[in-house]
Amino acid sequence: MKVYILERLRSILLLVLISPCVQGAPVKITTFIPRSQGSDTARELIGWQQQLFNSYNENYCAFASTIEYTRSYKTEPIARHLFSTTHLTFAGSKNTQRTGGDIIADYFGLPTDFLGTLAIKPRIENTIIDLNVYCGLDDVLPGLYLRVHAPITHTRWTLGLDECAPCDNKFRGCTQFPPCYMFTDPSSTTPPETCPTPKRTTRVPPKCPVNPTLHPPARLRNGNCTTQSIRTALSGHFTFGDMTEPWKFGRFDFCTRSKTGLADVDIMLGTNICNNDYGHFGFFGIVVVPTGNRPKAKYIFEPIVGNGRHWEAGGGLSAHFMFNPQTDTCRRNFGIYIDGYVAHVFKTHQTRSFDFRNNGLLSRYILLKEFDTADVYNERMINAINFATRSCEVSIGLKADASAKACFFTNGWEGAVGYNIFFQECERICIHTDCPCDIDSRRFGIKGLEGVCALCHPVENGTVEVSSTSTTLNTTQQNATMFKAKLPTSSPIPRNPETICFSWNSIPLEEPTPVNRLEEQGFILADMNAQPDIISCTDLDPQSAAQGRMITHKVFGHISYTFEESCYSPHIGIGGSVEFDAHCNHALEQWAIWLKGGLTF
Repeated sequence: MKVYILERLRSILLLVLISPCVQGAPVKITTFIPRSQGSDTARELIGWQQQLFNSYNENYCAFASTIEYTRSYKTEPIARHLFSTTHLTFAGSKNTQRTGGDIIADYFGLPTDFLGTLAIKPRIENTIIDLNVYCGLDDVLPGLYLRVHAPITHTRWTLGLDECAPCDNKFRGCTQFPPCYMFTDPSSTTPPETCPTPKRTTRVPPKCPVNPTLHPPARLRNGNCTTQSIRTALSGHFTFGDMTEPWKFGRFDFCTRSKTGLADVDIMLGTNICNNDYGHFGFFGIVVVPTGNRPKAKYIFEPIVGNGRHWEAGGGLSAHFMFNPQTDTCRRNFGIYIDGYVAHVFKTHQTRSFDFRNNGLLSRYILLKEFDTADVYNERMINAINFATRSCEVSIGLKADASAKACFFTNGWEGAVGYNIFFQECERICIHTDCPCDIDSRRFGIKGLEGVCALCHPVENGTVEVSSTSTTLNTTQQNATMFKAKLPTSSPIPRNPETICFSWNSIPLEEPTPVNRLEEQGFILADMNAQPDIISCTDLDPQSAAQGRMITHKVFGHISYTFEESCYSPHIGIGGSVEFDAHCNHALEQWAIWLKGGLTF
């Protein structure tokens, strides 16, 4: 066991010093969970250290409270983690301006000739009230102490979404899908006048409701109608064609979402091997009690308080050295303080969304066709986000958080500068497949750009007649992606056919046409003999939702004043920090300011 721990610590040290990162590797992650607001030895180290580790030979307590505000200052790393880009361009499958990096707009109910862009500028803000208590228990056992940290956190997360269309593109696409593409009943096509009127998108988003949970948007279903708004398409409430179920997970929120709660509570019990007027040196054990919230995946960028509900247990050391004894009458002193720990992060249960193994980034939003037990399309369609969001088991392994500061004391004033390093191993995720999930009792195949039905025309004396009926289509596109618009290709013309069925992307049959001239005139025949490829939860990629290894460096400073003439030694100070990512942009880069005060009794 000892050898194992030493090897893990050695690997952590090598990672911190070398911090390798594979350049150009594709970023694929569906969930972003940054460093817990409760894990910050820098915040615990500043301001009140003179009130701690005193050899009074009796029990005493010190209390401190920190009011801190933090804010992320880089938007690009978060956007690239979630989407591999800072701008999402939605282009319909038939839009002539499509490029290889454009998302297929059809999957979201946008027109097949749509073109629009969504700018992404994520931001995370935290307001933290950290309550700290230190109890020296020298009367129980010399050097024994207990520390508790309880950070009350209000966090605000926003994707900073900004929908815009090309300036010269006033027309945003057709108001309806082609027959048999999304809707199995082409005869009941919605009258055009009842479809939403295309409107040019303004760059200024509408005012968000004060409390979206009290005023949820109405669920929209418009038959064969499309939507011309990216905002509506990504809301998760817009359903179209054969889709009758709104998104249950992974919604895009154009408003700021917030969460308030108690982040992880740190409980430390330690003992000082050495404690005198020049300093102290000791060890402590730590237990982190998870009191925040778990990811539920209802939104693609959901606020998290704490570490995702992981228990933690570990140990650390605390030490400081003063160049003059604390009782020196010159009232000037210089000291160095160190505080840090290594903990094991235990596994926990969460809900996350996963991309498909063979379908790439954002494939969790692809369209699925549902089939009955005979593998016949049952005229129901869902967005894959409802299938790809699963209960899972998340484990991390080791986490380390350590800080050091140098400080100068004179006449009650203290000035300090310091450095903090944070390390957390990458997550390991196991999707639960043994639960009786309702979604797994249903059969799905990846629709891709295949149609849901085909228009079939009778053949008389070698000629295809204009009259038609529709029939469901079982075709799927197992290797479809969110970015490759592979339209259905024509199937071979059967020998002596009684009927000819056309794909949704075929030109319409407007006059009787000889069968032998179908190919030269560009008609696209549907594959009526196709058998669907049924997917299962084993097709989901667990690593697509795994947070990568995090390493950060933080520099901080603090100025405080202690009223030494008072027997309670009240103190108050102000400080700030800047945190930098040190490994592949996996961590949140943020700045912070704080106000800290307390007293001893």
